Amino acid sequence: LLFIHGVTSDWSTWKKIVPAFVTDWHCFAVDLRGHGKSGHSPGGYHRDLYATDLVTLIKNDIGEPTYVVGHSLGATTAVGIAARIPDMVRAAVYEDPPMFVHEVTRDGETTQSRFGWQVDLLDTGLDEEALAEAVFKHNGGERSAAATKAKQLLQMDIDVLRASVTGRATAGWDVVGQLKQAASSALLLTANPELGGVMTPDWTARCVALLPNCKVETWDDSGHGMHASFPDRFIKTVGDFICGVRDRQAR
Repeated sequence: LLFIHGVTSDWSTWKKIVPAFVTDWHCFAVDLRGHGKSGHSPGGYHRDLYATDLVTLIKNDIGEPTYVVGHSLGATTAVGIAARIPDMVRAAVYEDPPMFVHEVTRDGETTQSRFGWQVDLLDTGLDEEALAEAVFKHNGGERSAAATKAKQLLQMDIDVLRASVTGRATAGWDVVGQLKQAASSALLLTANPELGGVMTPDWTARCVALLPNCKVETWDDSGHGMHASFPDRFIKTVGDFICGVRDRQAR
């Protein structure tokens, strides 16, 4: 069972989730390239490269069919994995994936407007404490969450964000083709755009039309970080889905 975090995050975003699965599953939670303790690859943050890394991980290190759970960037990465090695991805959970992020989103929002402020903050050279305060002022919420985000931002390669806001990360990205080829059983979890969710109803409909085998569940009371906001519900939802797929395939 492979967990993949979103942009600017790291493996620790799954700390409240993974313990619920370790008894029955061999769990992996990675730091994507440029994030956490993984290496930096300036100029190498195209969407397809994240999938390339994890296809290699599954083939060479996990070595057996895998269930994949991805949030945001991790979810689009999971689609890329399922498209490339459908025989090794038993099922996938896509948590609020920005599948059409290269397009203008709701109310004219773009990737630049969504993430550009973080690039601007990092360019100022703030230390961790000052950065945490700036993140808190921008996002609100709990100060502990702002402190965690500040630490993650300082640890990651700023070129990850530059690639996103300039469009380098998605140039030539064949998201439609990948969705069509991702034949594994899939659960698409979508959040409320009014609360910060990235999947609009239009995006959801397009994904459902393209994914060969997809179930959709929408949480109207959640923003983008569904697993972080409602960990118990997320655990049950994902557990029910992957166990259901496993049981059907075992028959």
